Amino acid sequence: MLEGIPPILLSMVAFFGLPDYPQTARMLSQKERDFILHRLASTAPSGTQGHWDFKTLKVYFSDPTAYTFIIYWRCHGIGGFGITYSLPTVIYQLGFTTTSLSQLMNMVTFAPTSLLDVANFSSHHTLLVFSFSIP
Repeated sequence: MLEGIPPILLSMVAFFGLPDYPQTARMLSQKERDFILHRLASTAPSGTQGHWDFKTLKVYFSDPTAYTFIIYWRCHGIGGFGITYSLPTVIYQLGFTTTSLSQLMNMVTFAPTSLLDVANFSSHHTLLVFSFSIP
């Protein structure tokens, strides 16, 4: 019960409080709003249109970038979450049954990933782009 109430309250705040489109965002100045609208793709939904159409979906699936994006995220999900959820079991089955040893063995995969995350985050804020970061 205690774990369920905060997400429900936060979802209501997000649903009613967050803007849907740049046109309806109260926190943006007109200059920022114009900049964002200029950067959006021509097929991006807008606050003035008010509905979604299948032409947008057709344009999306005619672009080869969509398929590479789908493949990338499927591999990322399977690989990332697969390791996260199955690695502790594999380590336990290898005989590392104490908590300290099993956590130490889990750090082998999570430490480099954390370092890459920090480097990727800092590259976006310092404008240094590393070869492994995806802008």
